[in-house]
Amino acid sequence: MIFFIDNMPIRIHKNQEDFNVPYPKTRPMRVFSGLWIADDWAMQGRLPASSRPMQERLDERGRRRLMWVQKRYMIYNYYKDLKRFPERLPHDCKP
Repeated sequence: MIFFIDNMPIRIHKNQEDFNVPYPKTRPMRVFSGLWIADDWAMQGRLPASSRPMQERLDERGRRRLMWVQKRYMIYNYYKDLKRFPERLPHDCKP
């Protein structure tokens, strides 16, 4: 799952169900965030249920943009928090 803000990738959440990490794939999901409620705008062009499951991957340009955003704006990354998780990182932190 890739989260975007203004067409800029900001976070990737990988499916780690093999490690008992919940992943939203069996029911519809919505993410609400931001400065205004944009659900009418966000749902335009929605795929029909028959087209699911849908898979998206970042191309090389998208990966570079993701790293650029994270390097400049990410304040905290629990994927790398060895103080909070001294024994081992949570399963969803695995590559």
